[in-house]
Amino acid sequence: MKILVSVFLASFSASITVAQAGDVFTCRKIANDAARLDCYDTLFGKTGEGAAKKVDTALTISWSDLQVDYKKMRGQSVTTSGKFLFMGEQGLLYDKNGGMTAFFVNVEKLPRDQLSLLYNNCTSGCDISVSGKVGDVMMQRGITAASVNLED
Repeated sequence: MKILVSVFLASFSASITVAQAGDVFTCRKIANDAARLDCYDTLFGKTGEGAAKKVDTALTISWSDLQVDYKKMRGQSVTTSGKFLFMGEQGLLYDKNGGMTAFFVNVEKLPRDQLSLLYNNCTSGCDISVSGKVGDVMMQRGITAASVNLED
């Protein structure tokens, strides 16, 4: 098995030019999944059938519609917005109009720069949009965040 892996790695690395190797590191730094995939596709060509495909864009849905349609939205990628209260490894997303009902938001998968944005701006609450997968977080209605953006 080790020999097979070594042969594969050697043949793969031999096919990458010096210019491509530098560009690969540029592609790695791109935070947006679709943009990063486009970068790799530009370097190496598009993949064949059955291989990885581009990440679907999230459905934009209002906070209140997500509350109403939560059960049928489970497992789907969405973007919604609201008043966010950040509490370290998670947060609560409330309707911007106030109220006590909230979505739990798991932020563990966010990149470092977005976590830093939350720590610096949202510990007392902030208006944000959240993109991620709808599903239970701490056994409550929630979203596992893939990205966040501050709103004005």
